[in-house]
Amino acid sequence: MIETLRIRNLAVVESAEIEFGAGLNALTGETGAGKSIVLGALALLAGGRANAEVVREGADEALVEAVLRTDAAPELEAALRERGFESEEHALVVARSVGREGRSRAWLAGRLVPVSTLAELLADRLEISSQHESQSLRRPESHGRLLDAFGGLLDVRERVARGHAALRAAQSERARLAADAEQRARQQDFLAFQLGELEAAGLLPGELDALGLEHARLVHASELRTEAAAAAATLTGDAATEGG
Repeated sequence: MIETLRIRNLAVVESAEIEFGAGLNALTGETGAGKSIVLGALALLAGGRANAEVVREGADEALVEAVLRTDAAPELEAALRERGFESEEHALVVARSVGREGRSRAWLAGRLVPVSTLAELLADRLEISSQHESQSLRRPESHGRLLDAFGGLLDVRERVARGHAALRAAQSERARLAADAEQRARQQDFLAFQLGELEAAGLLPGELDALGLEHARLVHASELRTEAAAAAATLTGDAATEGG
């Protein structure tokens, strides 16, 4: 499944690239040769925990990349399609980085994804086990896949996965349409209320223009009263002068 593994600035490894062949691949070497670092790199790609201690001394970040073959994993390709990913020519590029400050990022098929996505897709396919334990057997979500593989039902599993993805998409679309219908109903009720208010007001043609003129007159009412009072005072004063 793993075609190529690249490691940069992880633990004591500055740079390494490993090409895997078909079938069984064995990593051998004396203590300190770096076998555990390779396993640690695979654990990072499977969504395992990471901290700043894995970054090589003097480097800003550690980076692990791998090219995975998916032609023999139809259930993985189905899971990828369900999430909107496509593996070109059945090859999937996965990457994980860990910064000096401890921040971790993950990429899948060139797109930035949550680290949890790597765990969901790859944790039970990149299994790392010690002598007396199996990590995948401790995860209930992996039991169905193991049973389907044992029963030769992986093709059926893929069809069911595609059908389930289509069902989820249809349910989401139905929910969206229902929400749109509710919004339209609320808008219709509001417009009907506004129409009723306008009809109850009994407005006449041209009334808006007349109200505008009246409003303009009333706005200047205070000024008009002042000017009228001044004019009246002037006229009264003139009349008194003539009478005297």
